[in-house]
Amino acid sequence: MRAFVLAALLPLTAFAADEQLIERGKYLARAADCVACHSIEGGAEYAGGLPLESPFGTIYGTNITPDKEHGIGNYSADDFYRAVAEGERRDGSNLYPAMPYTSYHLLKREDSDAIYAYLMSLEPIAKPSPQTDLSFPFNLRFGLSFWNMLYKDSVQLQPAEGKSEPWQRGQYLVEVLGHCGECHTPRNVIGALQQDKRMQGGVLLGYEAPSLLADELAERGWNPKDLATFLKHGISAQGSMFNEMYPVFHHSTQYLPLDDHKAMATYLLGDQPPEARKV
Repeated sequence: MRAFVLAALLPLTAFAADEQLIERGKYLARAADCVACHSIEGGAEYAGGLPLESPFGTIYGTNITPDKEHGIGNYSADDFYRAVAEGERRDGSNLYPAMPYTSYHLLKREDSDAIYAYLMSLEPIAKPSPQTDLSFPFNLRFGLSFWNMLYKDSVQLQPAEGKSEPWQRGQYLVEVLGHCGECHTPRNVIGALQQDKRMQGGVLLGYEAPSLLADELAERGWNPKDLATFLKHGISAQGSMFNEMYPVFHHSTQYLPLDDHKAMATYLLGDQPPEARKV
């Protein structure tokens, strides 16, 4: 009888574990802001189609629902990890670095698997994405092999020795999941992040992405409390989110727990933050 009861409970335990993995994947997908680039306004989430303009042409966010024809329904967890962390499609060809694998190469494998489990739990959407439209020679994907040799792993974590636990958590949220440097770090003429100018500000679709260096944040009046509030509510004493930063709040940061906002603020401003200018 005892063996029968245990056998009956095993599927329930596995189901609960799967549900926990999916729920964690949902949270991680929010933290990584996947929906912002893989959805269009008024369309189904994660069904792709968003045009991403670049100096080289237009790249379209892909369908990452589990549809087998137009989405990632035929991807295994290994395939998904290679796409996210290595910029390699299931057929072995290269993804364009509009997909921020230059940051996601630091993604923990268990986090990739959780995001994959969540995406595979969604309703499949049979919607093709428009074809990428880049000028020559940037339309030749094989050329990315050389680009990747130089720049694929360009984002690196700072040493965590002596740093607080919130600082370390914040670094992972900012540098990896949130991939903040992809917009807040300037790029060179071939679209690679200039790591010698890390977080010193960039330009996205004609809008300035300001510097996130601690001293410059403090000069603009930011302190840890206000920065955490800004990430949670999209508004603070320093202003409100607008332009290309608004979707980050709308799709991502507002859904994160307060401890994540505090951790991100701690990482950006430091365990011993500089004194903020009064605004």
